[in-house]
Amino acid sequence: MTEVTAADNGWITEMVPQKEPMRFIDAVEQVDIENRTVTCSFTPGARPCAGFSEEKGGMPAVCLTETMAQSIATLMIAEEGRSGKGFKIGFILSVRKMTFHGESILPAGLKVLSTARITFEDDAGVCMAETEVTEADTGKKLAEARITVMKPNDAHIARMFG
Repeated sequence: MTEVTAADNGWITEMVPQKEPMRFIDAVEQVDIENRTVTCSFTPGARPCAGFSEEKGGMPAVCLTETMAQSIATLMIAEEGRSGKGFKIGFILSVRKMTFHGESILPAGLKVLSTARITFEDDAGVCMAETEVTEADTGKKLAEARITVMKPNDAHIARMFG
């Protein structure tokens, strides 16, 4: 098993293309390259973040969709390695079977864990992932979805539009 833990992964977080206030992950907690799985953490209100409202005491749970998508990106970055030579920014194609299990507002200071597992990838760069977000302390599931991402493959695009 090729596994990277929180102590070794600062470089992955730094390569995530989204920056504040659009970054919805704080750290990559664990990566398992062999099983194509990643777990990231995020705490609403810990730093400036789009959608967060002091007035409402948190942020809309729908923001977890972007948290899950960014978790998929971290896995793709980790798979490419520190050189990042093959990393392509992915674009969300679809979000299916999205379910929210908690409140509509994520309270400030609630640390969550976002896990993504890539279950399919083709030579065109289409990846499908099973994702979920849980409360870090209790393990209570807050949201889950199947997300399909397109990370453009230059050779495939050249064949299509060349």
